[in-house]
Amino acid sequence: MVMFVFFLIGSGLRNHGLVDIAWGLGICLVALRFLFWGEIGPLQVGSAVLVIIWGLRLSGYLFSRNWGKPEDFRYAAWRMQWGSRWWWRSFFQVYLLQGLLQLIVVMPLILVFGSGPSEIGWFEWVGAGLAWSGLVIEAVADAQKFRFKQEPRNRDRLIMSGLWRYSRHPNYFGDAVFWWGIGLMCVRAKWGWIGLASPILMNWLLLKVSGVPLLEERWASRPEFEGYRKRTNRFVPGRVKFD
Repeated sequence: MVMFVFFLIGSGLRNHGLVDIAWGLGICLVALRFLFWGEIGPLQVGSAVLVIIWGLRLSGYLFSRNWGKPEDFRYAAWRMQWGSRWWWRSFFQVYLLQGLLQLIVVMPLILVFGSGPSEIGWFEWVGAGLAWSGLVIEAVADAQKFRFKQEPRNRDRLIMSGLWRYSRHPNYFGDAVFWWGIGLMCVRAKWGWIGLASPILMNWLLLKVSGVPLLEERWASRPEFEGYRKRTNRFVPGRVKFD
């Protein structure tokens, strides 16, 4: 339903980049539905609240960054490429596909709520700590980039300070860590190992599909990127190779 509403909004505004806002919001709404209409215990509450915080933060950040701005370069390129077919292909390839992917991403919650009220053991606390760490990394990286881009002189420059000094994509790294934490929190539920499809999918999307590859392809034309690429890890933060 969320994706359909955003499809109508995006079509009316000729800006399907708004689907990025719907990504986190839709996952957040699924978690809220489970939390208020499911059988809950400490594990159900803890995992759902973490996902709700993640979804609200991501959607709020993307709303502040994207609202009123031109369509994201990925969707603008597809609009040009597909021409008159864009309106229906955008529904299936952009909105419906992401709606189906959301079901896989929330699989840990589906399984943990389906297993009945559960306590939080030491293993689940490890997963929660990992998820919270990823959330903090992602939020800090996004905030650093947002402040950097607010400076007019930085509009067409790459951020290479803060967490971005140690990873070219620290926000994506934090996102991946968050979902591995959620997956581990829920893995001891009945059939919980199936929920590991969620962090595996997120890693694949970020590293191979819509995250890192598209951005690095776009950055390749910028003169400072080659030096940045040589001295900074692609994904996992690490030692700067040289200054």
